[in-house]
Amino acid sequence: DQVALVNEVADRVRRAPALDARLLGEAKRHGLSDAQVGELRGLSEITVREIADLADVNRGTFYAHYKDVSDLLSQVEENVFVRLGELQVAGDAQDWDAETFRYLEDILTLCRDNADVYRALICRNNDMAFQQRLTETLKNQYLRGFLARFCTAGETARDYYCSFIVAGMLSITKDWMNSGLRESPAEMARLGRDFILRGAQAMR
Repeated sequence: DQVALVNEVADRVRRAPALDARLLGEAKRHGLSDAQVGELRGLSEITVREIADLADVNRGTFYAHYKDVSDLLSQVEENVFVRLGELQVAGDAQDWDAETFRYLEDILTLCRDNADVYRALICRNNDMAFQQRLTETLKNQYLRGFLARFCTAGETARDYYCSFIVAGMLSITKDWMNSGLRESPAEMARLGRDFILRGAQAMR
């Protein structure tokens, strides 16, 4: 029953210390229309009234937790980096093939499990500061350390390749999410690992 599902989401919003992007994603998955969620319309364009109507709370409840939509957006974006920071990343690995696969699978699983919100953030968010921070986080979290240990090329060449990897993987991930997540995270991780390692081996 759609009404029951929406009410369940609304009840959780009322109990939560703050409105949560995950709840917006749940509401969308439970059948609320694109007109209601607006696919989050790049997030920055959604209004307080729409968020309140979606969660079936009044605007006062929203303002009890957030200053405005920008404040909500900032917290939604910050949650992405919190989740990335929770991933286990090897500083040095005996098997870079397996470790690269595991790292990519973990990230892609995050994208799949939070597809509605991550699609809006990664595919439709025009916030360049967020995009730049995401790019730098992905470079620093695993790739720079991996390339420094795996490749003999100089630092400048490694940095260029690191930028190339992140841009390529983000592009592939956007296509994957926009096409309905047909492949599993493991399948996409194998594809990404192969792209990365073939290029890295050429720099050894």
